[in-house]
Amino acid sequence: MVQSTKLIDEFIETSIKYGLAQKEGDHRTVNKQSKKLTNLRLKFTTISDFKYEEFVTLLDHEDGYVRLKAAFTIISYVPEKVRRTLVELSKERGLLGMESSMILQEWDAGNLG
Repeated sequence: MVQSTKLIDEFIETSIKYGLAQKEGDHRTVNKQSKKLTNLRLKFTTISDFKYEEFVTLLDHEDGYVRLKAAFTIISYVPEKVRRTLVELSKERGLLGMESSMILQEWDAGNLG
């Protein structure tokens, strides 16, 4: 449980860094944080007692990019709640809204989840 809490904290921090880099147009950092998020998702799958409910709480996080990245991570776990979160985020201006809309389009096209 301690390991998963530490990884969740790292996921939150990385998602926030990703969002800040997006806003600043720092594509190198965006790519770095994106790779880090992918690696964290892989680590979660190796934890036998990991509970994805921990991610569900992140759908209400104050930072939009944390909500976005959590939603993408648990898209097949709680699809209704994830869809509501993504629809809400898609109304945001800028890259956050655009990325949320793109995820919804890919999901609706059957390419996700």
